[in-house]
Amino acid sequence: MPESRMIPWADGTWTHAPAAVTVAQHLDATAAEGSDAWRHTAYGFVHDSAHALLATLRVGEAMEVSFRAPGTVSSTRRASSSASTTSTG
Repeated sequence: MPESRMIPWADGTWTHAPAAVTVAQHLDATAAEGSDAWRHTAYGFVHDSAHALLATLRVGEAMEVSFRAPGTVSSTRRASSSASTTSTG
């Protein structure tokens, strides 16, 4: 199994900066009012203002991230890289 490594939050790049970001032992991000990630709605609208923190991964690497929001059950997502970069979120 490949060696595991942590990617510092500061190494990522935001597609659109959130309203607020706090980095401590974990990352807290507050979405900007009105931000959304619908590519094409039934009405033909494109909303591309969502916040995604992107990081470069080597081919064959994967990233696992846990999400927790107030009033919800936590969720874990896994993304793997088949190209030189990948985004998660």
